[in-house]
Amino acid sequence: MHEKPEIILVDHCAEFRIALKKLLYRRFPGARVSEANDARAAMLAAGNAVPDVLIFDLEADPFGSASVVNLVRHAGDGVIVIALSGYAYPEYRQAASDRSADLFFCKSADGFANDMI
Repeated sequence: MHEKPEIILVDHCAEFRIALKKLLYRRFPGARVSEANDARAAMLAAGNAVPDVLIFDLEADPFGSASVVNLVRHAGDGVIVIALSGYAYPEYRQAASDRSADLFFCKSADGFANDMI
């Protein structure tokens, strides 16, 4: 892990990215948070950097998210991968697991659920 955490945040909702980014900065002052609205932009944001944490929304790019996770996993073994979704249904948890996420977090207040995968 870097002295100051390197975090990549991928979510199609700008308002959510802004809110989560503020929360991350509050919890981890000095963290470097790169944000993107989809998987392609995330891969560009990552560049050659190996993040400590990848936070991605399953809906941001249903096919690209897997490639972002694979890219990050190959770059560094210790990367923490957190999958987000607005839905707590089992198929979304399974999609997170299929993408090798370490954690699943439901963003919906109605379906609030966190899972270690």
